[in-house]
Amino acid sequence: MAVLSIGFSGRTLRLLTLEPSGEVASAMTAALSFDIGEESVFTKDAGEYSGVFSDLIKEFLRSGDVSGLKAGAVIDPSSAFICVLPLDFSEPGPALESHIQWEISNFYPESSRNFSKRYYRLGEPLFSSDIFESLVIAIDRRRIRFIKNLCLSAGIQLKNIEIDHFASERCLTELYGRSVRGNCVILSSCRMNRIDTSMLRDGKLCHYVFDLTCGENPASVLYRQITEATHKLGTSETIPEIFLYGEASGHVISQGFGEILSDTKLTHLDLFSAKIKDRNPKYDSSAFVPLFGLALKNLSS
Repeated sequence: MAVLSIGFSGRTLRLLTLEPSGEVASAMTAALSFDIGEESVFTKDAGEYSGVFSDLIKEFLRSGDVSGLKAGAVIDPSSAFICVLPLDFSEPGPALESHIQWEISNFYPESSRNFSKRYYRLGEPLFSSDIFESLVIAIDRRRIRFIKNLCLSAGIQLKNIEIDHFASERCLTELYGRSVRGNCVILSSCRMNRIDTSMLRDGKLCHYVFDLTCGENPASVLYRQITEATHKLGTSETIPEIFLYGEASGHVISQGFGEILSDTKLTHLDLFSAKIKDRNPKYDSSAFVPLFGLALKNLSS
């Protein structure tokens, strides 16, 4: 049974199927009439939007039978609350939860209690053995419920919903294992309005930053982020490779971005350009990297 990944990014819907062999069977981009990032949408009944969505799923799968289909969804980071903050892991769990809840309430005072939260340690301890920079990810439960109900309207029960940038990490560990193992590498998502950059040490996330471009050249924003990441390295560490993906990644590369990286290799994650059976070969597939990463994860689970 093939694995289906569904990607929501603004008013763009992306769909990808991965065969049990790990080969991408098909991929499609379609326009939606709604944006799940907007509160005016995800607080409504998903049934209001289900008709067109179900038709797109049926068109893509070319079959009405979705029974037993493994499926997951990715959403763009702007549809979640994401921040990096120091957390003291010597504190009991409820105290950590309270600190995170307070942080979310500063941005969403009316709805902060609606958020589902996760947090992860990043890198080495800061001031003591118990204080770590930590990545906090929180998603409004109403948005999660909306996505699940929308997919159920098409007969699809989702296995998971993840932030697209972090789902993309699976591509590196799965397909570029030799480059990742024992090294620090950078993974950057390039959109015209936002750049997300992670640094992975031996395949594990140790640094993360994002910036809205606010009209600035994405290449300039990316360069600052990479410079910030390198300052996190130990004296004997280097970054041998930087991986770029996303709808603006080709634009960044076309500006000669790789030429300013000195001895660092730049890899554009146009991962399955030669493998999709039903697409134009000139199509840049790197915007599908998060869907591919999630499909790889779900294929092996």
